[in-house]
Amino acid sequence: MVAENERGSPALPSWESKEITVDQVPEKIPNGSNVYIGSCGSTPECVLQALVECPKATDIQIIQMLPGGDLPHLRENVDRFRTSSFFSMSKNIYMGPDQLSSINSYLKKEGLADYRPMSFSSVPRLLEEKIVKVDIAIIKVTPPHKGFCCLGFGVEHTLSFVQAARVVIADITTHMPWTEGRSKIPVKDIDWWLQHDAPIKTTEELWPEYIKDTRENGQPQVVLDSIGKNVIKLIPDGATLKFGWSPFTYSVFPYLHERKNLGLHTDVLTEPMFRLLESGVFNNSQKTIDTGSAVVTHAHGSADLYNFIDRNPAIEFHPGSYVSDPQVLGKIKNLVAIEGALKVSLFAVIFVVGYTGKESKCAQVSHVFLLFRLRNPADRSNRTGGDGLDRPQVLWRSLDYG
Repeated sequence: MVAENERGSPALPSWESKEITVDQVPEKIPNGSNVYIGSCGSTPECVLQALVECPKATDIQIIQMLPGGDLPHLRENVDRFRTSSFFSMSKNIYMGPDQLSSINSYLKKEGLADYRPMSFSSVPRLLEEKIVKVDIAIIKVTPPHKGFCCLGFGVEHTLSFVQAARVVIADITTHMPWTEGRSKIPVKDIDWWLQHDAPIKTTEELWPEYIKDTRENGQPQVVLDSIGKNVIKLIPDGATLKFGWSPFTYSVFPYLHERKNLGLHTDVLTEPMFRLLESGVFNNSQKTIDTGSAVVTHAHGSADLYNFIDRNPAIEFHPGSYVSDPQVLGKIKNLVAIEGALKVSLFAVIFVVGYTGKESKCAQVSHVFLLFRLRNPADRSNRTGGDGLDRPQVLWRSLDYG
């Protein structure tokens, strides 16, 4: 007999009754399931490891926005798993270039990896139109508080995947920061949960080669300084900035102290952005929407960054469908988007990526600063409202920078 509450409707299962161990997780995931997992520091590593070690688990598709962290399904028993990512798998260098190259070669040869290039803000449409189906959502969250758990810095499109999934499994950790914004999930929406208190991985632990590349960029310091000095001339006081993932965008950070009252509205909060928030360079006081708050959808950095965003009302985490929505971006006056480019086609189409890696060393990208019309949300927003300013900024390196 199903228990009923005072109003006569079926009573919800108690939180305690939903607890499982990590070894029980494979039992909750039928073979043939499409499984969404969090990205970067939100990756539920212990659950993935349990799936990989379970000999009965097979024909599992892992869906992840941005690969990062310890991903055992990419190196162990890979023929039992299919991987689908919205960022190219070749950009995930956590495991080292040699091992990753071997894994990527096998995955592509066997047809076990999918890459879905598309506008970041449009991902929820894939779920709404049933183009992408998800059976299980495995998320990393804070312990419950007043009926809610917090996704912390792993917001991106997680709420959309949770709403579309039939079963939601939560990896509870006290190390996940409690963040402001649309980052909460009702505990009633969680079907099963397990406690795993491993520390959150920092950027250096997630992608050691990415850290190296952002420090070195494969370019002389004089080139990086020239990029930064040229870019800062085109950023007015009171501007709101949106950054791409290329390490070339890091060249502008040392010069942002020359500007006043800057705002931040970007996809991913990184370590240098956090330091600029901490020092007051980004105070968000002149933003035309979300005034007084930095708006992001994900974050990775040091332990200091994770402590900084914990219960910090000046930083809001929102779904990518909001952060990168052209209609939302069009409401921001003085919006300046800064991207790093790999190459330009004869039709003036600019190719940009989340992480340049080895490609940046052979591509025509560098210290000459050019302006192009980008086909990205921040550029499209300039046609939908705001102050009419068109400021997509592309970092480009000449062959001769002497």
